[in-house]
Amino acid sequence: MKTFLLVGNPNTGKTTLFNALTGLHQKVGNYAGVTVEKKEGTFHVNDQKIRLIDLPGTYSLTPSSPDEEIVVQTLLGLSSEKMSIDGVIVVADATNLERNLYLTTQVIDCGFPTILAVNMIDEAKKKGQSIELELLSKRLGIPVFFTAANKKRGVAELKTYLATETLRAPPSILTQLQLSSSVRSHLEQLEPHLAHISHSNSRRAEALRLLSRDDKLETYPQKQNLLKLCSTIHYMLETEHVDWKSLEADARYQWINHVCKSACSRLLQKPKTSMTDRIDAIVTHRMVGPLFFFLIVGIIFQALFSWATFPMDFIDSFFGKASNVIHRTLPEGPIRSLLADGAVAGIGGIIIFLPQIAFLFFFIALLEDSGYMARAAFVMEQLMAKFGLHGKSFIPLISSFACAIPGIMATRTIESKRDRLITILIAPLMSCSARLPVYTLLIAACIPSLTFLGIFNLQGIVMWSLYLLGVIAAIAVAFLLKKTILKTPSLPFFIELPPYRLPQFSNVFKKTWERSKLFLTNAGTIIFALSIILWFLTSYPKPKNHVAENSFQNGQMIRVASTSDPRGAPRQRGGGTTETTGPVSENNFEMNSSESKIAYSFAGRMGKAIEPLIEPLGFNWKIGIGLIASFAAREVFISTMAIVYSLEDTDETSESLISAIRNDVHADGRKVFNPLVALSLLVFYVLACQCISTVAVVKRETNSWRWPIFMVVYMTLLAYGASFIVYQGGKYFFPL
Repeated sequence: MKTFLLVGNPNTGKTTLFNALTGLHQKVGNYAGVTVEKKEGTFHVNDQKIRLIDLPGTYSLTPSSPDEEIVVQTLLGLSSEKMSIDGVIVVADATNLERNLYLTTQVIDCGFPTILAVNMIDEAKKKGQSIELELLSKRLGIPVFFTAANKKRGVAELKTYLATETLRAPPSILTQLQLSSSVRSHLEQLEPHLAHISHSNSRRAEALRLLSRDDKLETYPQKQNLLKLCSTIHYMLETEHVDWKSLEADARYQWINHVCKSACSRLLQKPKTSMTDRIDAIVTHRMVGPLFFFLIVGIIFQALFSWATFPMDFIDSFFGKASNVIHRTLPEGPIRSLLADGAVAGIGGIIIFLPQIAFLFFFIALLEDSGYMARAAFVMEQLMAKFGLHGKSFIPLISSFACAIPGIMATRTIESKRDRLITILIAPLMSCSARLPVYTLLIAACIPSLTFLGIFNLQGIVMWSLYLLGVIAAIAVAFLLKKTILKTPSLPFFIELPPYRLPQFSNVFKKTWERSKLFLTNAGTIIFALSIILWFLTSYPKPKNHVAENSFQNGQMIRVASTSDPRGAPRQRGGGTTETTGPVSENNFEMNSSESKIAYSFAGRMGKAIEPLIEPLGFNWKIGIGLIASFAAREVFISTMAIVYSLEDTDETSESLISAIRNDVHADGRKVFNPLVALSLLVFYVLACQCISTVAVVKRETNSWRWPIFMVVYMTLLAYGASFIVYQGGKYFFPL
């Protein structure tokens, strides 16, 4: 099996080419010892198997982030994960070839057999650009292929070449650069200190990079000796009036300019405003841009409610029928209860929200592939800078709307350690997909479905407001951190705005599937296990006294607490105990029986234990059970409520969790879930840190328990305080 690395600048279509080469034969993991994502895939040509590793995008081999550090360590053979590399494929943007060749020349000097894939060649031709393939190949000393990965042009030829040709290392570019004899002698001085780099060409090229910078030596053996030597050489170069900071860039770009002049040409034509420029005049406008961004976000969340209705209803019906089949097939007992109330209710309560989550992932992927996401970061940068956030924080924070874990991992592109830490600590405040089921359930059960101006639904407005609340809270926390414990100077913001492109729906659907599959995996493992545990905690121990149940089964008249009489009002004894008389329906009896069993269970006791603490927020012991369970994972709240309410009737409507929540009442007849309680609970879920996986990733990214503990504490206190204000303030202004 041959193994090739895939490298390139961001926005060159590298991942699109990777997908075109490997198809569905992919797997995602992490590099050894770090949380940087490692994506690899395979493909076959005849009997030859090819393994392809997609390295993170980078502009050069001078790393400024953990992502770029991985690329450098892999190419220099310094990675802890040793692998046999047969060659490197560099993906370059044909419309911006000169800049992309900088990384290409650096990769060639690493000593690996190298292939250049000039991608987006169709777009270059539309712009009147012409590239002489054979001449470019000759000047670089490597094979060159033209590709249009989004249309799979040139992909088959590249596959065949990788499988059939024996590749050799190209001649070094470094020997062709115009460097003075003094500089070359200094490079020879540095080389002995880089003996840990195996290839001689790589050592010489890395020596040139070290001469062009005065930091980033932490990973090198004998770094103190290197620092002293570099400082001495820098002083000597300054006496020779040599700008050592731009030494490598000047030398490489001078060589690249000569290559492009001979191998590339542009048709003389009158400059005209491109479609990208015309669109950017609107969406990146200082005033219109932010309004357009918020409009896009509002449309997305309105769509989540309307488009996902049909598949959600289908899933709800399916799991309702599955539960009915179990109840009809199995005899009453622990096994039936485990399957129907534990497994089916738990997993079904999560999977029902998969359509909404998939639509959210779909829209995010659509914005990414169209090129708009970078514009959104550019538009929001000024606003973010005022509150202490770096412009590069935007993409990780937007990614956190899908899941905080990849969002936190995406902060590796932020150069400043303190800016990165601030972004990590506020990323969980973005409303991730795990919160969406909780939002949807409570909004559907407690918020009226009213329409404003004929198009805006109150439920959609509340949903959008919850996401906005998370953003506002994140900005406020970032501002406080920047002004207090994480003071740091502001760094300039640079971001490349790629041209607008029609999204390739194959890539969009692949991203949607991969992210949705991750959600399903969690639902099938962590949530399933917790659902079984919750079923046990809500089912045991059993109440010792079954007199009431036996009395009903014998057709006797009984008195049940908190049940209304035929006239609709409860009666109270002198001691204040509410009672009713008269016949009791089977439905009322079963609801009472189920509630008394759960109240007597381990989970009920836990909920009642924290009830005094959460009562000022408007929550009772049942909600308390959900809060305890969801500190492991937010979405477990849904399966917890399904188990708590033990909906066992054969009627499909009465089995609905929304209906059960909407109709649940206290002993005095007040609704357990009124709109104010729902808003208080929603605010709590917006601001609380309820995800073990997120805490674990923060620990790995910060390499300390200090920051994840700090994050959990501040988010919990913030959630409690905000919910307290919402509920108590609501009671004051709108007495219940």
